[in-house]
Amino acid sequence: MRPVAPPDWVRAADLGSVIVIVNYLTGGHYTLSGQAGDLWRARATTADAEAAMEIDMVTQLMSCGLLTEVPAPQPWPSFLVTSPTASWGTLERDACLPRLPPTPHRWRIPGALALLATLAVRETGRSGGYFARVLALLRFTTHSGQPASVQQALSALNGVRHASRFVPAPIACLEESVAAMLTLTLTGSRATWCHGVAADPLRLHAWIETEGERVGEPASTAPFTPIMRIPSGQDDAARRPL
Repeated sequence: MRPVAPPDWVRAADLGSVIVIVNYLTGGHYTLSGQAGDLWRARATTADAEAAMEIDMVTQLMSCGLLTEVPAPQPWPSFLVTSPTASWGTLERDACLPRLPPTPHRWRIPGALALLATLAVRETGRSGGYFARVLALLRFTTHSGQPASVQQALSALNGVRHASRFVPAPIACLEESVAAMLTLTLTGSRATWCHGVAADPLRLHAWIETEGERVGEPASTAPFTPIMRIPSGQDDAARRPL
């Protein structure tokens, strides 16, 4: 068998007890625990293509698009996610939507247009290709404009949140963050889109950043470790070998 490695659109996070793997083309996420997680860790640190992973496991991971053949053996980078002290389900969450601050129409109108465009991208085409379409849209948002200030990014996000309360469709952090990025593009600026993982329990979350700050995020999202950033060059420093 030829050497294999995760393709560029796959990210892996080590939560200690499990390995979480996200396929950013399909949006699928997978967990490897026990021996399977140990095999992934061992293979990530060696360039020996045959040394630490069973052929059956490689075949299964390739069928899910999580591994692909490469010209030469190479180690696999991964993200280390620190597990917090066990909460035993006692963490508190808001039971209602927070009150939004007044947001000028110059942000509400682009926010509404951006949200509608994001939902159109979600609903158009195969459901299994949604993430691939989202990534293409996100990369478009980073090609022009000046870096947004925190206040600009927050205004864009609030413009999207205002619009989302009038849309009879499910809107989660993914759609909200993508629409905020597009709102910034429509108003001549740009930010960084992030997607991350947290433990206890395993959770995935998307948000935007600018000037080194997470924008409009409650304290409850602080444990999330980013494993994908767009523009992509910014996530290299966060990647550490297992």
